Amino acid sequence: MQKKHFNFIKCVEKQYKAPDRNGAEESWEVCSGKLRLSAQSIKKCYDSGHGKKLVLQNEKETDHLRLPHEYVPWVVVDDTPLLGDYESFIHYVCMAYKGKSLPKTCSSHPNTSINKDTSLQSVCHASEERSGDSSGKHQMKMEPLA
Repeated sequence: MQKKHFNFIKCVEKQYKAPDRNGAEESWEVCSGKLRLSAQSIKKCYDSGHGKKLVLQNEKETDHLRLPHEYVPWVVVDDTPLLGDYESFIHYVCMAYKGKSLPKTCSSHPNTSINKDTSLQSVCHASEERSGDSSGKHQMKMEPLA
């Protein structure tokens, strides 16, 4: 299910970056339909404030990483940032797993990292400056990974 959620986020970002981009609400509605996710559940999460609470919780965790993040998504396994290979996070989690029995998903993943052309992947770089408003939100700039 998490893969569907990641795909939903990627879809919304892609919709938003398109030249004839949709509004935010239309983007998530289009993507929920494409991925067969419940638009009603997504709207409920948004309207209830639960989604915002999760975003703020993730922001707090990200801001307190041992190695500060440079962009999002910034995926870290065992205090090591995955950089441009973040889509292979399952591989890294499986390699770092120290439990007795390996989770099922690990047996279906290759033992080597998937080398992808990261020049086509986009990230959002965090500006070192904070915006002038009182929210303290980071300014973000979208650009492809080098």
